[in-house]
Amino acid sequence: MTVETGRGPAISYESFKTIAHSRDAANHAIAGLMGIAQDNYDDVATGRNAAFASEIKTLAGTYRTYIKVLESVHEYYAPRLNVISEESGRVAAFVIYAKIIRLLNMALLCLESGYWESLILLRPIDEAVHLAEYFALCGDDTRGATRLRAWFRENNSPRHSVLRRALSEELERILGGPQIPPTLDLLNELYDRKSKALHHTYNSIWETHRASISGGVVAVDGFDYGPISNTRKLWEITSFFRSSIWTAVQGFVHSFIKSLPLERSHIDILMALDRQIGETS
Repeated sequence: MTVETGRGPAISYESFKTIAHSRDAANHAIAGLMGIAQDNYDDVATGRNAAFASEIKTLAGTYRTYIKVLESVHEYYAPRLNVISEESGRVAAFVIYAKIIRLLNMALLCLESGYWESLILLRPIDEAVHLAEYFALCGDDTRGATRLRAWFRENNSPRHSVLRRALSEELERILGGPQIPPTLDLLNELYDRKSKALHHTYNSIWETHRASISGGVVAVDGFDYGPISNTRKLWEITSFFRSSIWTAVQGFVHSFIKSLPLERSHIDILMALDRQIGETS
């Protein structure tokens, strides 16, 4: 058995287990915790915490503007669709996008309030974007009609693995053929990375330890039960949240440029927003 990197086998699973359970690995983990504790101490002592807090506030304001643009364009088309009676791929995608925008606003609110667990919302946002794209592109043909009907009539949603495979095929069609590395591998890798917080893995939780260093020994002083006390870590995930907004904007264009169709002015607005987010990433 091998561990996959998304670009082919890396090392055997047996070798990975040996390394992961070694004393060296445990020592490196403790060293990592000491590094975080030292960085946090230094940030407080040098005033960098205040700078991080200011940057978080600035980013939040910028993100709110981005989300509002997406919300305004979405709202514009609501009267043009019969979301009660039309069981089409574009209506399914449009309804799903209302939830995506709510999730973006919810994640932003959590970040502004200092909650590390904002991370658990990132995978559901991506999943919802992929579902909207799938129904908008495949819901009205033989590839997705059965799943679309089940979504409307049975309150049942297709597995995300089905969506990733279909979307990878669609992206490779648009890009002109198979990619290196394969598009499906990239989607799978991104999905796995955003699953850690949702699956309560150890490394996704231990950043909420409040640790200190005394005499070269790291000590856990407690846990953050509310907002995270490590402002640097909060700044890091706030910066990372930009990628979720970017995914949502690109997915909106991908889903509706033809199916609504989007008006030229809205295409221009969204493409300008896409470039703006990309330039600041």
